[in-house]
Amino acid sequence: MPIEEKGASADRHSAGQSAASAAHLSYVLGFDGGQTGTTCLLAGSDGAILGRGVGGGLVHLARPDGQQRMRSALCEAVASAWQMAGLPPQRCAAVYLGLTGVENGTPEAAMAEQIAGELIEADIITAANDATSALAGALLGKPGVVVIAGTGAIALGGDETGRQVFSGGWGWLLGDEGSASYLGRRGVLAALRAWDGRDPPTQLLPLLREHFHLDDFYGLKRIIYGSTLEAPLFADLAPLVVKAAQEEDAVAQQIVTEAAYELALVASAVINRLSFGGDSVPVAPLGGVFRAGDLVLRPFRRRLCRLQPRARIVAPILPAACGSVLLALRACGALTETTIARLVSDAWQRGWAHVE
Repeated sequence: MPIEEKGASADRHSAGQSAASAAHLSYVLGFDGGQTGTTCLLAGSDGAILGRGVGGGLVHLARPDGQQRMRSALCEAVASAWQMAGLPPQRCAAVYLGLTGVENGTPEAAMAEQIAGELIEADIITAANDATSALAGALLGKPGVVVIAGTGAIALGGDETGRQVFSGGWGWLLGDEGSASYLGRRGVLAALRAWDGRDPPTQLLPLLREHFHLDDFYGLKRIIYGSTLEAPLFADLAPLVVKAAQEEDAVAQQIVTEAAYELALVASAVINRLSFGGDSVPVAPLGGVFRAGDLVLRPFRRRLCRLQPRARIVAPILPAACGSVLLALRACGALTETTIARLVSDAWQRGWAHVE
């Protein structure tokens, strides 16, 4: 397997246990924690998926409420997974957490591992960026790149040497160009400029007024500055920008095209920094922004292939939560071609292979 994980902590191993002995235990847990929700999959060491649970969204651990929100989300998700499986919570061979805002091998990763260890009994607990799980699921651990455009935006690639490189993922205040929050914020700015008469009229004006039930746009100022100013506030507005673009609003179309170009840039940056062999580099697009279909995919593909002629757009095979299960199986020494095949089969049969 080419994926190298940098976020593992040796102290997550129980005394006297090793990865080899952990492989004989029965269960693994894989988490995908994002800003809008957390998913947990419970699987056996044979790759069979036994249960699924969901919890709340996460915020950066540095925030005052960051640790408590993570505890609540993980607790809710894992409890639901065990309940669906019809099993009482038991000690796991390995737990892998792919979490937004957690960088591999950082203090935040260690803190996330500690929080998970307070809630879950396991021999191995690893926390890393959620893009790591997305890459493992999308390409089943093979070399390539994932571009994730959900509430935030990030690209991650891994080459044949096992080296991994990120691009983007700086959060909505510092970056996340191409994300849903980017689309929503750009849509609001375009509408305000049109309201002022600084830019041409746009269908975003009536769409936003209807969405917020506004008599005029001065009310929008009160809503925005009176909120907690989190990324989902703007991400929720992305569908309005997409709708306007689909109705051939020139302003909205320009915003969507620029978002697609930004996503191509982060993918290209990753490819430039890695050493891929072969004639092509698979690039899997993920996240809600790509649900807009050709409106986003066509300019994304056009820009990426111009920047990287070897890039080949591929459909992701499994979602990030399944990728976390795959990485948990690997961590406890249970990952084989057979367990991968079982994981893929179960995910599709149970309807959990859908990738957004």
